[in-house]
Formats: sequence, structure tokens, C-alpha cells
Amino acid sequence: MPPLVWLITGCSSGFGHELTLQALNRGDKVIATARDAPKLTALQAAGAVTLALDVTSPLATLKEVAKTANDQYGRIDILFNNAGMRAPKTINSEAETQTMFTTNVFGAMNMARAIAPLHARPTHSGTIANMPSVGAWCGGPGISLYGAVNWATSGISEALTAELAPFGIKVIAIEPGSFRTAFLKPLTAVAKSPNTIEEYEGTAAREYVDFLNIADNS
Repeated sequence: MPPLVWLITGCSSGFGHELTLQALNRGDKVIATARDAPKLTALQAAGAVTLALDVTSPLATLKEVAKTANDQYGRIDILFNNAGMRAPKTINSEAETQTMFTTNVFGAMNMARAIAPLHARPTHSGTIANMPSVGAWCGGPGISLYGAVNWATSGISEALTAELAPFGIKVIAIEPGSFRTAFLKPLTAVAKSPNTIEEYEGTAAREYVDFLNIADNS
């Protein structure tokens, strides 16, 4: 079996970084991307092709990056939509809500739009893997917005499975639970956000956010 070619988003840390290393270790080819390309130096040294990619960029830009990635090895077998963020709180601001949906949901959708034609036309095959989380299974205090974007990504993945099947493209949603990554490190700034209302203190949601800040999963 020839080596697979992966295009992975959000590779500066966490799952994206580790998945890149695992794929390289099994002999596959990887185009690893992140908003901050200099953070991919270690992956480049390990054998990955690295590209700067912000999934919130306009679709035209994403298509250009997808074409550049495709030109590296002549095909992309797997698009792994790993880029994402979270903002735990009971009531999120409009800006935080927009940012979360733009990154986690619209970013994954637009990457699928950018890559699907490359899968369908020359090879009639390929896999798109989206990365919501166990947050797509049920809601909880302090993670209403995070649950919403995960439910959306999971639902979109399920629909795309049927929509892209005629073109030989598989779509899967991977929904992991808690892992020891740096995913929670940005929470401090969010938890101290000026948008937090006084009545929020002492609630189950606030206690959960405080727990996440302490645990940090790292």
C-alpha cells in the first residue's frame, strides 16, 4: 500500500502535532499547517511539509493553500480538520460566539469545500476527518457555546457523509474525550474576560471553568 498523504490543520500543538508525528512514523506524507508557521519547525525537521494556514481566511485563500498542498505530492488522501478553540462561560459575547463558529465550524466547512474538488475530480476518493469532541454528545455548565460548535460540526459531518459519498469521498467525525494537551491553556484570558457578569460567580458553570483553569489538562 503506498503511503497516504495527509493535510492537517492546527498542528502547532496538541492532536495536530502528535498526529503529524504518528503519520510520519508510519511512513506517510504530511502537509502540516498552522496560523503561526514558525511553530511548525520541529515537524518540518521530522519530515513534514509545513504551510501557514488560518482556517478563518476567505474561501479563495483556503483554495489556494489546498492547491499548494496538493501540488506537493500530487494528491491529498486525508484532510484532517483539527484546528479549533474553546471559550467556556455561561453567557458568551457576540464576538466570542462569532469567533468560535468561524474557527471551529465555518473553518472546517470551508476546508472541506476547498479540498473536496481535489478529491473528486482526479481520484474519486479521499477522506475528510473533522474533529469535534465528546462535547457533541451532551451540553454542560460553562460549555454551552463549545457544545454548540461541536454539535454543529458533528451534524455537518453526518450530512456530508451522504452528500459526498457519490464522489467516493468519506467523511468522519472524531469525538474524543479529555486528553492531556495544551488545549486549555488559553482559558485564563477567557475566564477573566470583562464580559463575565457578577451573577456568574458561585454557579456550577463558573466552578467548572475554574476547575479547567486549574487542571489545564497538561
